[in-house]
Amino acid sequence: MPKMSELATKFDQVAGLIVIGIAFGFNQPWLILVIFLIMLFGLRWPEMTPFRLLYRQVFVKTGWLKPHTKHDTAAHRFAAEIGTATMGLSSVCLLLLQFLVIGWVLTLLVAVFMAISVFLNF
Repeated sequence: MPKMSELATKFDQVAGLIVIGIAFGFNQPWLILVIFLIMLFGLRWPEMTPFRLLYRQVFVKTGWLKPHTKHDTAAHRFAAEIGTATMGLSSVCLLLLQFLVIGWVLTLLVAVFMAISVFLNF
């Protein structure tokens, strides 16, 4: 069973929440597409996403954060796949179809689930 760092996952989610907050706050839907592409890339190569590289190369190397390894869970993988699909749909709604309300609602739904995962350890 593959191993993953619980702290790295939380770092990814917090970084995603920050970018989603900036995108929503400044009405920059193209940032949602960027998050979707990072999440999509992360499904195949989780250790190579920009957020994970920042975590390992800056925060772990400097000693600011210490990795906490645990077994990868099917539930986490499933949640990542659903979140990625939802962000993809949100990107289509925001950028192609101009369904802004639906796109932002989908984005904020993913943000809520990310925040629940980070702050309530789900």
